[in-house]
Amino acid sequence: MQHHKQFLGRHQRDHSSAGLQIVETVYEPRSLCAPHAHFDPYFCFVLEGSLLDVAGPDREPVIAGDGFFRPPGALHAVAYGDRGALCLMVRLGAAWMGPLAARGRQSLPRDSGLRMLDAVSGPGRERNVERFVGSLVESLAASRLGAQHPEERARALLDREYLQAGPKIAEVAGQVGVHPSHLARSFRRRYGRTMKEYVVELRVEHARRQLARDVEPAVAAADAGFHDQSHLTRAFRRFLSTTPARYRRRARSVQERPRDSA
Repeated sequence: MQHHKQFLGRHQRDHSSAGLQIVETVYEPRSLCAPHAHFDPYFCFVLEGSLLDVAGPDREPVIAGDGFFRPPGALHAVAYGDRGALCLMVRLGAAWMGPLAARGRQSLPRDSGLRMLDAVSGPGRERNVERFVGSLVESLAASRLGAQHPEERARALLDREYLQAGPKIAEVAGQVGVHPSHLARSFRRRYGRTMKEYVVELRVEHARRQLARDVEPAVAAADAGFHDQSHLTRAFRRFLSTTPARYRRRARSVQERPRDSA
């Protein structure tokens, strides 16, 4: 899995304004985007085509005219439809994140992508963009506390805090406003794993990214929140069926493989 500051796909047009990265991005028909996460929260508006947004067991189809918000650090993959997709991607900076703290993925109002495109294309672009994005953020902040299920809020919280020292279920339950036992049952029923297993999975992915950059396993283990290298090795074997050392060697050999000359 990778972390991205920018969007994948082929950038067709840049509308960046009001301190926001706003790009029209083209994705090829039936292409796949491997599991990854973004450093920053963002809006994705599908202008043409379709995609399937996949996060664990959750699969959300998104068609032309639809859009969604995704928080930072949330793992997901994307499969694009038979016609590919033209998306308007809006990367939100930290200044916009306050009202959206503890929010998970959420669908946006129908045709909001076209309204966003109007905002970046017409006169007074900077003012219109800031006003429209502000209205979306306010709408999400006002609606999520009542609309989002406790296990979704818990997952969004874990997506942000998995590197901290062992989030306790009682603390997470307190933050999302339910009894720990109820949260434990609903989280496992929704996502097919316990919260502890989910945190370990996030940490393994974090360590894997470090190893792919040729970081020593012991350093990757500490950076990902594991007690020591042996703890990472056990978890790595469980989720990826290999050891950190073997994965690092394989990643290094791929990076060092000579490319064919043009």
